[in-house]
Amino acid sequence: MQQPEGGKSDEANDGDHKTTLPSTCAGQTQQPLTHLETLGANLKASLRRNIEVIAAVTSQKEIVCPLTLTQESLEQIDNELDAERLSLQREEIVKLRNGSGGNVEANHVFSHALMRAIERDEQQDLQQDQADLPHQKTNVSEKRGKVVGIIGSAGAGKTTLIHQWMKRINNNELFNPTSYVFFIPIDEIKMQDKITLLQFLTSHLLSEWTCSPEEEKQLIEILLKDDDVLIIIDGLDDAGYKSFSSSPSPISIFDTANPKAFVENLLSGNLLPLARKMITFRPGLLHKIPDSLRPPFLVQVQGLNKSSQESLGRKLYKKRYGGYKEILSQNPNLLSYCHIPYNFKLVLKYLKFPQTKQQCNITMTQILTSTLLYMLNSANYASQKDFKLSDVLNWAWRSVKERKSFIKTKDLHKMKLHASTLQKFLNSNKDNLEILCVGENTCHFSSIVWQEFFASLYLMIILSVRDFKSQMQFFSSENLSGVTCFLFGLCHEATLSKLLSVFPKAPAKDPSKKIILLEGLALSVIKERSNSSLLRVCKWICESNTPSLQNSVRNSLPSKINLSKVQLLPWELHNLVYLLQTETTQQLQVLDLSGNDIGDKGSTLLSHCLPGVQELKLNRCGIGRNGARDMSGGISALKSPMKKLSISGNTIGDIGTSFIAECLHCIEDLELVDCGVEVNGTQELTAKILELPVPLKRLDLSWNHLTDTGATVLASCVHKIRKLEVASCGFTSVGRNVIKRRLRSLNLQIFRVVFEKSASELTSSEEDDSDI
Repeated sequence: MQQPEGGKSDEANDGDHKTTLPSTCAGQTQQPLTHLETLGANLKASLRRNIEVIAAVTSQKEIVCPLTLTQESLEQIDNELDAERLSLQREEIVKLRNGSGGNVEANHVFSHALMRAIERDEQQDLQQDQADLPHQKTNVSEKRGKVVGIIGSAGAGKTTLIHQWMKRINNNELFNPTSYVFFIPIDEIKMQDKITLLQFLTSHLLSEWTCSPEEEKQLIEILLKDDDVLIIIDGLDDAGYKSFSSSPSPISIFDTANPKAFVENLLSGNLLPLARKMITFRPGLLHKIPDSLRPPFLVQVQGLNKSSQESLGRKLYKKRYGGYKEILSQNPNLLSYCHIPYNFKLVLKYLKFPQTKQQCNITMTQILTSTLLYMLNSANYASQKDFKLSDVLNWAWRSVKERKSFIKTKDLHKMKLHASTLQKFLNSNKDNLEILCVGENTCHFSSIVWQEFFASLYLMIILSVRDFKSQMQFFSSENLSGVTCFLFGLCHEATLSKLLSVFPKAPAKDPSKKIILLEGLALSVIKERSNSSLLRVCKWICESNTPSLQNSVRNSLPSKINLSKVQLLPWELHNLVYLLQTETTQQLQVLDLSGNDIGDKGSTLLSHCLPGVQELKLNRCGIGRNGARDMSGGISALKSPMKKLSISGNTIGDIGTSFIAECLHCIEDLELVDCGVEVNGTQELTAKILELPVPLKRLDLSWNHLTDTGATVLASCVHKIRKLEVASCGFTSVGRNVIKRRLRSLNLQIFRVVFEKSASELTSSEEDDSDI
């Protein structure tokens, strides 16, 4: 038997196959270990050293930040690419941004799995009578309850998470106690080979582990009885399986078989039923796994929340990250990609270049284009004379249409590709942000954004106009939203020109495709009049960064846009403002963003598109006094008055109210319900109202603490307000009478005051019996 490095040879024990370990207490020695115990101890130590090496060689930049985990069922996902986009869906990003995405703690995943397995078995109509065989039902649940699935899209951080956990396991901080910890990266295993179970489990040991057949059987028997064993299979989709058997043929722990048989029997619990198993894979594989093998508990790696992005950015670039973060805040459209660690690092790498500080609207298309051109200009790429990038683009488009995320390495030749020529994309830059991952069994893109970007390149550069038009039916699909977005990004003339230089045989630039995208897609989607379609088009136009498209779509918008309570994300607001800030003679009658937590930054952003809006509703949007200041500045610059501004439910206080007072000459109707306005704010408003050349049509100050002092202040300007609403403002009969007497003394019968409203009428203009 050949021992791994650091182990002791059996021959050193005087032929009796026993080793005496160092004493643990003074004057005492441990009992001599048998040969089998020594063998197990050496294997355990070798596995531990293997984990230490993996944790050490894994860059600390990779494992600095926590990844957000959440429980997922994914029962409705039926194809690879839809499942791959799961963590990119808007609802998931909203949860992640709000800090509510994570609901799973690492130490509890196996207890959750057992509970879920028991629940699932209770719901199933088992063929045998479980009343007569209760022990069988328990055994099935216990075996299946030992398996946990870790899912996440490419680049989300599944392997990084496993490396984090392995480090904690070695420090006895996680899944304690653990005896044997096997880490098996599938992409390094030849799936056609016939091997033993122990060879499969130890395939990733850095030092070769060999032992006699008899010793191997003895070790396997130890593992069979040990419930502290942990088996981690990383990247199951890298095996390239088309399907799994719902009833895998049972194999013995001593059999020789291919790795697939071991995987299926480990998942079903037929092999090593006491051992805990953890399997990582992308969501696309889930629909291929039958219920009998599907892990009862799935944990989705959603990626980085805001605090984790901050941690990773600081670790990668230290103090320089502050500058990159500022650029990101000015380009929130990029943040829609940054919860995926791979994408976040890709964006930060681009922001290192000095010229990005002068760019006013950086798009993901520009970042991917720049990264691709950098790789194509490398010496590594130049050495590959037989490589045709167009073949990779073709593969990308076909895989997107077929909703596949992988291709078997052995099938590359069908796509006119070869594994050796694809290797240029690996390790072609010091930041390890390769485009493709070429493994022993499968080949896939490092991130879905590359797959979608390459598909868009094929459509925009390689495909003829006629064929491009024939594919229009696919572009409006939600499943191809990423590809469509990059198609609009490629409408940017400078970006497309750079890419055409790589394809000398490609057709010359033709504006026809841009026109097809505009008329056949953007304008038709706008006509759907739904919030989701509007937000999609806004994203496309922002990605295009093309004024002609921007103007055309802006002039086709509906007159009223209601996006209230849709949990608008920062980049969605950015995209909307980008579209609305176009100079146009066609104004929006109403823009309602109430109930979205846009904050001061959102208010500042909106101040740039006010010339195109007649009525703006920003109720309960988390705006403070700074947001009120910037909003006031934007309104004051208007050439014609805004018909209505409603910012009720925002705590702007007296200071914010004083800012709003500065722009009253550009507002006809103002709602400041429940804004924290007190006497000082009332005085500021009154002073500006008195300066108005014409009366204010309406002012609603309901639910502010004005008191009778505020009533006295307002009484001095009631002749400049056609309708004043002051319900629940802390007025007594004294304050009300001051206002009433003032109105009567001026004989202003057409001017009205509302003193009382119900809570449901806070922002309405309904009057009650207390009006005068």
